[in-house]
Amino acid sequence: MKDGKNIAVDFYRSLKDEKLPVILEMTPYGRSSLTNFRGEADFWYQNGYIFVIADVRGTGDSEGEFEIFANDGQDGYDLIEWIAKQSWSNGKVGMRGSSYSGTNQWYVAAKKPKNLFCITPDASVGKQFDCPPYNRAFSLEWALTWLGKSVNFKNESKEWKNPMA
Repeated sequence: MKDGKNIAVDFYRSLKDEKLPVILEMTPYGRSSLTNFRGEADFWYQNGYIFVIADVRGTGDSEGEFEIFANDGQDGYDLIEWIAKQSWSNGKVGMRGSSYSGTNQWYVAAKKPKNLFCITPDASVGKQFDCPPYNRAFSLEWALTWLGKSVNFKNESKEWKNPMA
């Protein structure tokens, strides 16, 4: 990323020397879970795409601190521009994902990366001003439930070490 942090990515592509369009998903749920993404990678490969899955900043194997959606727009922009320059990419990148991975597509699209050709958000946050991260305020109940059960924090237990209410 432009700020020097490394974002962990896996990419699934043919070993043939061909340039193809890319489908990108940025997830806090753990990119390395074959049960989550292996079927998707196979689907995209069989349909003429390269599939790239990235751990969002501060989750999985990515560096930095996880802040809900705070860095996703710029990180997504940087990832898309990096992908477009790779020898296996034809320069066209689309995004897909559900829930967090659906919502962060809106933040990336707002940055207007020139190589982003489409987004397909599913189950994304509907009202940006009623839900996180509006002024970084959110429902404590929602946040604790979601964070504690869903996000794959880097090298951390999902148990709260110093819970506060």
